Amino acid sequence: MTRHQFLRVETYNRGSSQGIISEANRDPGFTAHIDAPGIARWRIGSAEIVRERMTSYMQKPAQVKAKSGRLLERVKRVDHRCLVSGVMSWPDTVSESLSKEYQKREDFKKWHDDSIRWLESKYRESLFGVCLHMDESHPHLHFFVVGDANRLHPGLRCEFVNDIRIVDSGARFKAYKLGLRNWLRDYHTSVGQACGLHFVERLNPAPRIADRALWIRIAAIDKILAESPNTEAQILRDELVNSLRVKGLNE
Repeated sequence: MTRHQFLRVETYNRGSSQGIISEANRDPGFTAHIDAPGIARWRIGSAEIVRERMTSYMQKPAQVKAKSGRLLERVKRVDHRCLVSGVMSWPDTVSESLSKEYQKREDFKKWHDDSIRWLESKYRESLFGVCLHMDESHPHLHFFVVGDANRLHPGLRCEFVNDIRIVDSGARFKAYKLGLRNWLRDYHTSVGQACGLHFVERLNPAPRIADRALWIRIAAIDKILAESPNTEAQILRDELVNSLRVKGLNE
């Protein structure tokens, strides 16, 4: 049976991240979707360390470049996205991965070890948590990277050129998809191929007719932002673009 690579990643602010961390840690009240909850097997760090690092990061002022070129310090916004978290899943079931069949166990172990090494090579000192779950249908790893999500997320960081965000929304979306695609390819080259996994690209080169209304709204917001900064408009714009990203990457 064909075995496909599965890897996804999202960004969170400190408030929205709490449920994700609690679910990964198997905290009481966050395991209703699991028939027989087990324990989170932390390979790197812990839930407490991830939370502590997020708090520490958020307490440090953010550096902002003024029009004059000077670097200024500003308090980070409450909704500042400071966590990049994702899931890597192994295609064999838990029972197959733990079976008496030697090769099955070795294949799972290789994927597990190589995936963690890949995360360490990618995120180094920003990687504060990796845990394994064996209490659902398939083994999977959760990973937690703390810092400026705009610079750590594989898609979002490509929206910046020379530390300046691309203005054109279409070009920015293409850059996002290219960055995420390259990230997935790198994982496949470094881990997936050697583990016998298949990589299938899911691309959405053109917006669907149903999405045109969203692009029109985004274009209107871009005109507002081109005239002057507007926090509420920027937040709305990011939400609209993110909805298109999710559609494009899942089709």
